[in-house]
Amino acid sequence: METLAIGESFLFEGFRLDRRGLCRSDDRGAFVPVTIGSRALDMLRVLIAAEGDLVSKDEIMAAVWPGTVVEDNNLTVQIAALRRILDQGRADCSCIQTIAGRGYCFAAPVTRCVVGMDQRPRDLSRTGIKPSVTLADERSPEVGAASAPSNPSAIPGRRGLGAWIHSRATLGLLALVCAAVAITAVIVQWSRPTALNSDGGPAIVVMPFRNQGDGAAQTKIGEAIAERIAVELARLPATRIVAQNTAAAYADRPIDSRQLYRELRVRYAVVGSVTAAGGGVHVEAALVDTTGDAVRWSDHSDFADGAAQLADDIVALIIRPLVLVLEQEEANRAAAKEPAEQTADDLVWRGAAAFDRPLSQANRGEARELFQKALTLDPRNVWALSRLAHVDITEVMNYPGPEDEAKLARAEQLLNAAASIGRNNQTRYARCMLLRLQARFDEAISICGEVIGNLLTRAFVYKEIGLDYLFLGQLEQAAIAFETADRLSRGDVRNSRSPRGGGIPHLLHGHNWQWLRAGGLTYLLSGRYQESVDWLHQASDTVPGPVVDGARVLLAAAYALSGRQREAVETLAELRARNSQILADPEKLANAIYLRPGTGLAPRLQPVIEALRSAGLSEPMVAALLDRARGSTGERSAGISAPADVTLGSSTKVRMGD
Repeated sequence: METLAIGESFLFEGFRLDRRGLCRSDDRGAFVPVTIGSRALDMLRVLIAAEGDLVSKDEIMAAVWPGTVVEDNNLTVQIAALRRILDQGRADCSCIQTIAGRGYCFAAPVTRCVVGMDQRPRDLSRTGIKPSVTLADERSPEVGAASAPSNPSAIPGRRGLGAWIHSRATLGLLALVCAAVAITAVIVQWSRPTALNSDGGPAIVVMPFRNQGDGAAQTKIGEAIAERIAVELARLPATRIVAQNTAAAYADRPIDSRQLYRELRVRYAVVGSVTAAGGGVHVEAALVDTTGDAVRWSDHSDFADGAAQLADDIVALIIRPLVLVLEQEEANRAAAKEPAEQTADDLVWRGAAAFDRPLSQANRGEARELFQKALTLDPRNVWALSRLAHVDITEVMNYPGPEDEAKLARAEQLLNAAASIGRNNQTRYARCMLLRLQARFDEAISICGEVIGNLLTRAFVYKEIGLDYLFLGQLEQAAIAFETADRLSRGDVRNSRSPRGGGIPHLLHGHNWQWLRAGGLTYLLSGRYQESVDWLHQASDTVPGPVVDGARVLLAAAYALSGRQREAVETLAELRARNSQILADPEKLANAIYLRPGTGLAPRLQPVIEALRSAGLSEPMVAALLDRARGSTGERSAGISAPADVTLGSSTKVRMGD
């Protein structure tokens, strides 16, 4: 994506777009930065550069996600994020017009300004509105008016010899300054500790997936799968991936994994095959420990052929269980070392494995301690910084308490520190959740668009997008996001084998209680009762313990609203016998049904509360929930401060839990 030239900017409807980003004019006429994701910003540049012409979806995809196959949903998410920012206060239609079945065009009048050029700004819109700003003539309006060319786009005349000499001297000085800056940057980079990779991390070779048939298409799919897996694994901390051309040299040779270890010095090999089967493809994959020629994980799945995104769909299902097992293997290897020999990266692997165990305060506490130890050894370890922030954020979501404010403030500091050293998708994914907790839903959706290409977390990113839309009260968009998350997750996990277990079998299940629970509520509010019951029932059975009791509360409401009163009463009675506290604490019960005063969702929850009343919820609890839904009370268990707290009409700051 090409950036704008220095001094070049575009003005439209109170906004300014330049190479630094997007700014909005405030009440004093000063331009202040607007928080917007990089993908949305790139998309805006593409639309404006078209000068009012139609830009097809394919053209936008190629410019914003070059070299990457992405779903149409990604485009829809970014367009929606742009419209929410640009259309605020517009009385008429959106400045981004949809041309059904073809693409989009930018309809607002746009003025192009280039500081220092001897020409007037050029109106890029098709509306015929004249430019309102002339930067080139600003110093001397009279001279500028007299000397302005009749054609606004005309090339300025040849300058005199003195100006030429002056510009050459300026360019020479600029070249010297740039050289000095470049040398300084190289020195700083050379002396800086490595943040993401080191020689001590696991080396992995991803072999091209073998074609078990005669079709050339399967060979291409196998190569694409291997390349995509290599890209995803390279995102992990301190991981070294063997180049694909080197891996390809071994693809057709009859060798065992020990030979790969001896010749390539790799600790792991990812191997697999692709076979044409019944009009589709059958894919097998495995993670092999080359030091012992032992299979640590294997899986196989069937996919419909002919899909444009087939390789991505396959890798999206393979990569998560593969990485979870790899994390556990590396954690076991690190834990076997003497404490004094463990590096910061070793501690990060151990912390990640602890974090991925079944959700509990003990497991999250262990992860926190390990990440903190890693930062003691290496304060610039980006993964330790971002994962520690993730611990704080998820604790606030799942175990709210009086320390929530301090935890979120610390999480923001950690994410800022990580971003200042080196960005990774873990940092941005955690930022998405933090923004949701701060009720900054539009910003969260925009940031989610930046990490949606990461196949390891793609389903969870769609979960975050769904939650943002849910709290905004946009049920149709929320349902699409939750359904996408579920489709990208594992539908049939019985094939996945992890011989050494590692305490993570619950995470090999792609269906996740977070989007099943929220998706179930979305269906319930949309009147799709049977789908709501199905999703909430799955959420209740996904993981054991009180963490999914919120899904059981909503399941009781779903039964009641669908006319299954006896099952509604029984579900609530069973929950009361097992965990009576959730039905006696207004804060916990409000969290269970996603009731947050002041959001677009809150007033829609009144029928759900009435359904719980019919299922046997006590009148004091019903009254407390209805008060919150109607916005007549703002009591909450913990205040959460943020750079942009949302203050409601009742002067209540809102926290959005999961």
